[in-house]
Parts: sequence; C-alpha cells; structure tokens
Amino acid sequence: IRRIAQNASFGELNIKLSGSGDFEREICNILKEFNVECLTLSFENGRFEREIMVVSYLHDLAKSCKELMINAENVTPEFIHEAYKILMDCSTKLRMLGSGFIGK
Repeated sequence: IRRIAQNASFGELNIKLSGSGDFEREICNILKEFNVECLTLSFENGRFEREIMVVSYLHDLAKSCKELMINAENVTPEFIHEAYKILMDCSTKLRMLGSGFIGK
C-alpha cells in the first residue's frame, strides 16, 4: 500500500476504519503519503478517532489532498478552528473541508 501511495495519484479515495489496531494506525500513517484530489475518512471507533484526529494529523492530511471529508463524531472545536486556519492560510493543497457523522 505504501508503494501505491508514493507512486500513484487518485481522484477520490474513501477510507472507512472500523478497528483500532496496528493495521488501522499504519493506514492512517500511509494516508499522509497519498496524492489524492478528494479524501473521505470515516471512523467507526470513537476511541481510535480521538487518538488520530489531532491537529498535527490534520496538517499532514492538508498537504496530501485538496478536498477532505471527515466522518467522525469526536471532532473538537480546536480541530475545527485549526482546519479553518489551514484553509485561510492557503499554504497547503487543502481547499475544501467537510464533516459528517456516522450513525451508531
């Protein structure tokens, strides 16, 4: 997967993470290396989501995609504020950010 991330570009990539193990953590790390137009990232595990959805991870994703859709339940106000600053700064590829919620 890492080799694909480093050598390919995608129009749209949808990732749905349902666990919280080493595999899911590795996928989250590899996502930062993708060159993708539109990334949709969905979490079904709230604890794992809280671990991953930190400001530094948002900065990393903002460098790899133009549009980011986050389907998560635990997005903090700090995270939203930082996302706004990234969008207004225009120093990354990110130009559109959306958020949704997964029903339980």
